[in-house]
Amino acid sequence: MEVLPRDTLNYGSNVPLEERRLLDGRSPVERRQDKFLALRKKVHNFMEDPSSSTGAFVMSICSISLIFLSSLTCCLETIPSLNRHGYPSDAFFWNELDAIISILFSMELALRMFSTPETMFTFVTDKMNVVEALSVLPFWLHLFVANAHLNVKFLRAFRLVRVFRIFKFAEGSMQVRLITVAVKETKHSMRLLGVILTLGVFVFAALIWYVERGVWRDTSGCYKRPEAESEGCSLFQSIPDCFYWAVTTMTTVGYGDMTPLGMTGRCVSSAAMIGGILVIAMPVSVLGTQFQESYLAEMDHQLLSKFYKPALPHEAAELDGNKLESLRYELNDVKALLEEILPEVREILRESQVVPAPDTPNLSPGSQQTLREYDQLRAGSMMRIFDSIESTVSEELATLIMIVDDFANELAESQHSASATNSSSHFTAPLDVSIPPGVVMGPEGL
Repeated sequence: MEVLPRDTLNYGSNVPLEERRLLDGRSPVERRQDKFLALRKKVHNFMEDPSSSTGAFVMSICSISLIFLSSLTCCLETIPSLNRHGYPSDAFFWNELDAIISILFSMELALRMFSTPETMFTFVTDKMNVVEALSVLPFWLHLFVANAHLNVKFLRAFRLVRVFRIFKFAEGSMQVRLITVAVKETKHSMRLLGVILTLGVFVFAALIWYVERGVWRDTSGCYKRPEAESEGCSLFQSIPDCFYWAVTTMTTVGYGDMTPLGMTGRCVSSAAMIGGILVIAMPVSVLGTQFQESYLAEMDHQLLSKFYKPALPHEAAELDGNKLESLRYELNDVKALLEEILPEVREILRESQVVPAPDTPNLSPGSQQTLREYDQLRAGSMMRIFDSIESTVSEELATLIMIVDDFANELAESQHSASATNSSSHFTAPLDVSIPPGVVMGPEGL
């Protein structure tokens, strides 16, 4: 019996089940595998794509609310009047709440791991997945280790990892993504900033220690500054102690907890401030420029994404031929409208040139002639401005139409190639990419 492509079978028809199975050409094992893959795709859409269904949207809202609740819990349980130090009886409440949140996060992570289209290694090594796994690690470690009657004091340090759940808020944030891209693009400038700042901190810390450490006192076992002998030991006891002062001074923060008293020390501080401004300003300006470029590129991407078919986060997006064709029709309509309107506007401007200026009896003949020349000059300037605008608009529109036509041609060729490649397969039906009659595909049709 001839095996027909799957897409040609209408499973909603009255064809008997056994006959449909024969026509399908799949074995029971293949059908079970297809059902399993379909289930994974549904779960993936439900967990990753809020726009796929109402349930997926509700799931995304619940996930965000759970992240917020977890972060709020981490903050509230540190308040003395609410934690186990103020009210020991509340320790059970916080532990139970943390258990519920950790179990829900674990279930979400397990479902995402089950339905991911990526390889398991890629999923496990993803930064946000690592953060999510670390956020639930304290609960499960405490659960298993406590049941084993072992010392669990070391697990208190792992509870700090829960604060990393807040990073899931930024997972889909465009602003955070732009900052990340900008920093990656300026990594060489940031590396240069780190090297120069490290050298500057070391040099100025050594200088300030030399001029502000004071005099060594054996009785006190430390350096004391003569200007402040009664205040105790000098704050500039060693070069490593001065690193903190150098960082706060070069970054122009200046907490004021370590201040030079002598004139030489103040000169060193002034030089550190000026040097810090010069060192930080240049790489930061590069970062700002790169952020602006990344922002403009993101805006262009969002505008272009309107012409792509909806796709899952891990799937490659494809251009939507219908939207592209609609845009081309609109551009051609705009071109035809401009070709109709611009000559009329030109004619109106030309007629305004020949309209004589009204005679003003109060003006002398020379002044009236000057007024007429001014009117003619103004009309000529308006005509030149109109010519420039017309030329610019026409060129930009022609270029845009050419780009859209090239996109349409490439899309049609790729779809035809895909149809030819898949024509021998029983799993993909040919795509209909026919072009409406009368439409010329290419800039020569402008």
